[in-house]
Amino acid sequence: GVDAQNSHAANTFRYYSYYNFIIILKGNEKMGLLDSIKGIFSGAKTTEEKIAKWKENRNSSKIEAYTDESVEKETRLLAIKALADISRDELAVNTCMKLITDDDSDIKLAACESLKKIGTKREVDRLYFVETTEQDPDVKKALLAAAELQV
Repeated sequence: GVDAQNSHAANTFRYYSYYNFIIILKGNEKMGLLDSIKGIFSGAKTTEEKIAKWKENRNSSKIEAYTDESVEKETRLLAIKALADISRDELAVNTCMKLITDDDSDIKLAACESLKKIGTKREVDRLYFVETTEQDPDVKKALLAAAELQV
């Protein structure tokens, strides 16, 4: 058989041709030919499109997965901003509260901005506490601004 590899949107597809039948593997998962053709013509959604759709559907759990440190920074920032638009969502608040102590100042600033938009009175004490240990002056200001908006 023929084994050709093609990387598409971070997924690896392998095409095997045996006796005029084509089997397409996505990772280790077999895909039917029809499914593969549908995937090719439907145009796989970009991460930005997925996040926008999840924001529209208020699906904070899917967005939250893209705030992880293992995800590239630009995507993390996009996900954090999307959480801000899902106001009064406990997972969105908890995720942003976790991110105010991230190693990256840009991530912390984005989390503070999102918390200002989301609005949460119950986290004011934690915002003030984190501000006392923060080294970056811009992040300190953002933490205070987020806390003051909640009072």
